[in-house]
Amino acid sequence: MPVIRDAARRWLEQQVRSGLLPASAGGTLDELATAVHDRRYALGPLSAYLRDPQVENVDVNGCDQVWVTYATGEKVAGPPVATSDDALIATAEQLYVHVATLPQPAKVSSMDAAVRARLESLRGTRT
Repeated sequence: MPVIRDAARRWLEQQVRSGLLPASAGGTLDELATAVHDRRYALGPLSAYLRDPQVENVDVNGCDQVWVTYATGEKVAGPPVATSDDALIATAEQLYVHVATLPQPAKVSSMDAAVRARLESLRGTRT
């Protein structure tokens, strides 16, 4: 992730020099680099849950309807994972396309039609 971190550092420095961000914004470099990496190569805001060994399940019922279940059995509301339901659907479609191109066990491949149908029905309700 060094390339992303360097690009994030340059961007932050430019924003501070331009007066668009305070000098203290440099403290967010690692967070910014991780967010960029997660958005490009992982599951975006859901990636943090994948890194947490205590998380057992994440239910996303809408952009701001997120429930996280921990190994202790505790279920808590999580922060929004997208700016809107349309953005969430677009992210789900991108992830699906990415995952669909990977070698898959039969169990995942059998979900193909169901996932496509669900995404299409959600897209249809948003027009």
